[in-house]
Amino acid sequence: MNSEQALASVWEALKRVTYPGYSRDIVSFGMVKSVAAPEEGKVDVELWYSTEPEPLRERIRTEVEQALQGLPGVQAVRVEMVRREMPGMHVPTPKKIPGVRHVLAVASAKGGVGKSTVAVNLAHALSDRGRRVGLLDADIYGPSATVM
Repeated sequence: MNSEQALASVWEALKRVTYPGYSRDIVSFGMVKSVAAPEEGKVDVELWYSTEPEPLRERIRTEVEQALQGLPGVQAVRVEMVRREMPGMHVPTPKKIPGVRHVLAVASAKGGVGKSTVAVNLAHALSDRGRRVGLLDADIYGPSATVM
């Protein structure tokens, strides 16, 4: 078997390693960054991870090693786990708004549940108690606080 066929069989074996708790494999999840055969009988696999805890990463590593060690001609497997920085993983520290001591947010992923009603009534209640209040309706699809 030539090196191209050997690497193809490694990729096929990796496609049979499922991500724990899912029916999808680690290749389709994008975890496999690279596969190499630096020497005869040796396979190097680089796996990317983002938020997987250590026990889950070790389980994946073990399953990859077992899947590849069963291939003909494979004598040694090295699996390297590399932390992949995902966009948005580093949330910037919020900056203080001058003159504002408290910020309250009223939110829901569902529409029509009364977010604007609660926000307006909360703003009125705080204002009635002598607090200075600002209200921002950030509903880009249909702001309604001005009507209320």
